[in-house]
Amino acid sequence: MEPQTILHEFADRYRARITTPRSKPIPPDSEDVIGGKCGMIGALFAGESGMSAHPILLLHLLAVPRHANRDRILRLRAKGALDAGMKLKVGGGGCAESVWYFDPTNETQALAALKLVGARRRRRVILTEEQKTALIARLATARTVHQNAIS
Repeated sequence: MEPQTILHEFADRYRARITTPRSKPIPPDSEDVIGGKCGMIGALFAGESGMSAHPILLLHLLAVPRHANRDRILRLRAKGALDAGMKLKVGGGGCAESVWYFDPTNETQALAALKLVGARRRRRVILTEEQKTALIARLATARTVHQNAIS
């Protein structure tokens, strides 16, 4: 299974918002990620081999914005990733930024990854029939007012 497909299925399951890096793309260029306050969740990079037969995603704990000093926050979040059972890929030493492998099918690790990165969630709007009818009427009124203002 393609890493990007795994990422999209993960995002659909947990209602996470997918973004594409815009300015100064971070590797992998133009590939989708789940952005957050303290980094991103991404698929494996091109040419990178998986650790096992089941799907794997990467949790990148990064200082966002880059000039911010977030060492304390990132180290606490890295401890949370370790407690959730994720495997460290890159990190340690003098740098607080780290990259972790996690299994998107493991609900504990998946929810922990979303929380640690501070991912934005998609809203789920459930409307009753009365609310739908009221919304349709309000939009129809707005359209007619807008059309009259234009002409």
